[in-house]
Amino acid sequence: MRPLLTEQVEILQTHKDNYDNNPHWTAVVELDDARYQDSPWYHFNLTQEEIDADDRHSGLSLQFGAEVPVTVKTMVIADLISTLLDDLLESAVREELGEPYTVGASLWPLIEVGMWDNYLRASVPTESLEQTNSTVVETVAALIASRPAEADLAQAKSALRDRYQLDRNSEIIEALLQRRHLDDALVGTPEHRLAVLDEITTADVQRYVSLFFNLDNRIELFLSAE
Repeated sequence: MRPLLTEQVEILQTHKDNYDNNPHWTAVVELDDARYQDSPWYHFNLTQEEIDADDRHSGLSLQFGAEVPVTVKTMVIADLISTLLDDLLESAVREELGEPYTVGASLWPLIEVGMWDNYLRASVPTESLEQTNSTVVETVAALIASRPAEADLAQAKSALRDRYQLDRNSEIIEALLQRRHLDDALVGTPEHRLAVLDEITTADVQRYVSLFFNLDNRIELFLSAE
């Protein structure tokens, strides 16, 4: 299974599991049903209890929900936090395990239901799951406790600035979909996002990391190859 499709299936299965245990997720699942109603793999996924793992795929996924307004600023901050955490987590996990395993963060605004669906993920050997989980949590906790280094923030901004200046199909389609639920001023143009990016401070990042990743309220999913 391709990595992107694997991630989509994991997200949908987590939504389904949450719905089974929490009525608050009804709106999210109904949105999935509407969005993927003509998708055969989505209906197949609904019948599966869990994703099959083999010796090439084991890892962990930490899920967080956040009620944060969706604006140009929060979307840019989310992109910046994702870029920053990707670098910090990759360095931390590689230092712990000594090999280039996949690790990173993703933040998704579920505009239709007024919440964010955020993840910290790592693809590592089964025997390293507990250790990696601790490292991931400690890395985020450190970012919440103290602001990121100015150099780390500048590097993340530089990477994101390059991304915003590229005309990518995904960026165009995402903006069009967002305009179904948000005013144009809240979606913003690439030029607007670049201007907002320049204004973001280390204090902004610290504050929103704590909002997007509440470590006291998370769902942990361990995927073992054993």
